[in-house]
Order: sequence, then C-alpha cells, then structure tokens
Amino acid sequence: MYFSRHGRLERHSLGLDDTPANRKHAARTVGRIRAQIKAGVYDPGEYWESHSDRATLAEYCSRWLGLQAHLADSTLSGYTSTLTAMLIPRLGHLPIDNITPSQLGLAFEQHGWKSAKARNNALTPVRGVFELALRDRIIPSNPADLLRAAKVQNPEPDPLTLDEVNAVVEWFGAHRDDQTANYFEFAFFTGLRTSELIALEWRDVDLRRRTIRVQRATVNGKAKAQTKTAKARDVDLTERAYAALIRQKAHTYLAGGVIFLDPITGRRYVDDKPPRMQWNAALKGLGMRHRVAYQTRHTFATLALMAGANPMWVSRQLGHSTMQMTLSRYSRWIDQADQRREVGKMDAAVGKVAGKEPGKTGTT
Repeated sequence: MYFSRHGRLERHSLGLDDTPANRKHAARTVGRIRAQIKAGVYDPGEYWESHSDRATLAEYCSRWLGLQAHLADSTLSGYTSTLTAMLIPRLGHLPIDNITPSQLGLAFEQHGWKSAKARNNALTPVRGVFELALRDRIIPSNPADLLRAAKVQNPEPDPLTLDEVNAVVEWFGAHRDDQTANYFEFAFFTGLRTSELIALEWRDVDLRRRTIRVQRATVNGKAKAQTKTAKARDVDLTERAYAALIRQKAHTYLAGGVIFLDPITGRRYVDDKPPRMQWNAALKGLGMRHRVAYQTRHTFATLALMAGANPMWVSRQLGHSTMQMTLSRYSRWIDQADQRREVGKMDAAVGKVAGKEPGKTGTT
C-alpha cells in the first residue's frame, strides 16, 4: 500500500495474498488512513508495527550475507563491500518494506561505479537482499527488479606472437632468474589461469604421462580446493611446458609443495602481484606495448589454434565451461587457422601450372 504523509511517500505491506478480496480490503484501508491523516488522527500503531520493530535494510543485508557462506572468499568479500559501501550508508536505516524502486534506483546509480562491469556485479547482492525479504513475505515485490544491467564490451584477447614469447622468456633468463623464466614459459605453453598456476603442486604432476591435474586455485592469499569453474581437469604438457617443468625441478621438487615459488621471498605466491610486476618489467625492458600478464593464457590459446590444434582440445586445456566460450572468444584465430589450411589444400591441388612449379620463374 502507498500513501503520502507529511510530504513523504510511505510504503507498507499488509502481509496478505494478492487476491481480489484482499485488494478491496487494502483499498478501504488506504482510504481510511488518508482520511485520518487529513484529520490529523492517524496512528500507525493501529495498522502495523512501529519502525523500530520492522526489519531494516541493513538487517536484511546482514541476513543475506550470512546465507552466502558457501561462496568463495573473494566473491563474498566483493558482495560485502558492495552492500557496506553503497547500499547501507544510503538506505540501511530504513525499514526494508518502506523502500521504493525510485529510492533504490537513485542510491544505486549515484554510487559512482568504476566501470560498467563493477556496476553489473553489484546487481547480484542488491537483488539478492530484496529477494530474501520477498521470500520472507516482508515486501510484496522486489524493487531491485527495475535495475537493469549495463552493456559491457569484453576486451578482445591481445596475445603475443611466438617471436614475442621467445623474447620475453629470454629476457627473464638474462635479467632475472631461472625460476621466473620457467614460470612464464610454463604459463605461455599451458594456458593456466594465474590463480591455478601459483597453486599448482608437484603432487599434481604426472611426468610419465606428461600431464598435470589442475584442481585448486589461490585467490587473495587463500587456497581454494577448486578452480574457477569448480571442475578439475588434466592438462597435457606441450614440449616447451614440459621442458620448463623439468628445469624447475632443481629448485622446488625436493620440498614437495608448490612448483613455483617467489624467487625473491622464497615463499609461495599469495596473489598475482609479484609475477605481474616481473611481467611489466619485461615488456618495458623489451620496449613492447603494455599488455596484462593474463595474456599468457590467450597466447597459448591463439598459438595452439593457429597451429591447427582441435578447438575442443584447446577448450579442455583451458578449462572452459563450454565449447561455445572457446569458439566465441577465439573465433578470429580459428578462422585464420582454417584459411591457412584451406590455402594449403588449394596449393597442393593446383600449385603446378603450365609446367611451372610453385615459386619458380622462367620457361621449361
């Protein structure tokens, strides 16, 4: 029910099912309230509990977060930050059943999001809090339903060429140390996510079969017993990935823990910052255009596809949740590989013309 009092719109729920009879009852109640307000005799306690007894938005934020313990620490931390930094300071003191869609919309849009992606990510906890109140029948509808996701343009992969890969690995060997060179060569030729790479342990390696089992990740200093997609996978080691792994044995194999340690501290990586700093130094030292270190993953995918690898195999190596993700993400490189193969077929079939061989000039 909606009505104005002292120039402010109030919104209340009778806690009844939405039926024709209850709608008529609500209409009669609103009419009586408006008449009492006009006469100056309106008493909220006659109809519903006082504000002090009604659950506030802040309380429901706390309840909803308490039900999300199953989420990854990094995800839960992001949701908590959204609610405590954006929603609670603006509307947290209000009863949740008194918050209108326009109030919520203004609070959400005026936050000043750093990016469209950050804004879209915030929709999940905001909608979830009001959905919980809706399920508890505290509110008749979810005001967050009116919030719409913004269009986000995902950045295209920006991989390195094979020559650039070789230059980066050689730069690390010349200006840093063997472990850093091994780390990045292994990253280039396995396509592992950074969180998976820094969590990889020697017990995950099958040197005989030349495979590794990717089954855990490290995010924000905390080890997770699963990957981003919550699925373990076996990754085939290419020749260069296998060679980098064998070289790394001399540094960490006997300890039996993680494969790649921070060579500066001698301890395991807790996040991607140390290798990212090394990566940035290498690109700067080589005079290369800046790209994020995550491009090692895209580089593996594009090099494999351009070499003619089966996209299904590439998808399994990367641990994509669907084959469609691989096809849409790397369609340009798949097309290029197909074009090269088709040109090769054409050359093989019609390469000889009028007594000439491909690449030769002059008469026979």
